[in-house]
Amino acid sequence: MKSKAFSLIEILVSLFIISIIIIICIAKYDFTSNALQKTEVNTLITDIKTARNIAMNSGRSVHFRMQEKSYKFVDGTGKIIINRNIEKGRLYFTRKNPLTTNYVISKSSAASGFPSITYESHNYKYELVAQIASGRIRVNEIKK
Repeated sequence: MKSKAFSLIEILVSLFIISIIIIICIAKYDFTSNALQKTEVNTLITDIKTARNIAMNSGRSVHFRMQEKSYKFVDGTGKIIINRNIEKGRLYFTRKNPLTTNYVISKSSAASGFPSITYESHNYKYELVAQIASGRIRVNEIKK
C-alpha cells in the first residue's frame, strides 16, 4: 500500500531550503540603515521648523548653511543654533543653484519660500519642500 504523505527527509529538505532563502533576503535588507535614514530626515524637518519658529517669533534672521554631509543654522550674530552631521546619506538643493549653500529664513523672506532639499542614500531619496510662511514641510519619498 502506497502512502500519499511526504517523508520526513522531504519535509526537512524543504524547510532547509526555505530557511536559506529567508536568511538571504533578511541579510540583503539593512533594517538599521533605513531607520537611521528616516531619523536623519525627521531630524532635518524638525530643525527647519525650529529655525522657522526662531525667525518668526524673535524677528531675527536665521541662515541655513548646507554641505553634502552636514548642515547648520546660524543666527544673524554668527551664533550656531543647530549643527548636524549626516551619516547615511547626502544633502543637496533640488532645483536651485547648486553653488548656493546659504539661505536666509526671516519674516520678510517667508513668502519667497525655501529651496527644496533632497536627502539621498543608497536606496532612498527624500525630497523636502518647505513652506516657511505656513510652517509646512512636504516630504516625497522615492525608492531607487
